[in-house]
Amino acid sequence: MISSSEHSASEIRIKCLDMVHRSNASHIGSCLSVCDILAVLYEHLRRKYKIDSDGIVERVMKISK
Repeated sequence: MISSSEHSASEIRIKCLDMVHRSNASHIGSCLSVCDILAVLYEHLRRKYKIDSDGIVERVMKISK
């Protein structure tokens, strides 16, 4: 069974690949290296604040690499 953070990490990877492909720029390794970290942080905040996936986590979580 895939955990929600693993599923989220997969979705993030797909979005990263799509964005890099569309822009013809960036180093994909740096994008993919943070996917698991972002997914775990997102799931932690979602559970901590008991918010659904359409909630305010996106406004609370700002990460810069």
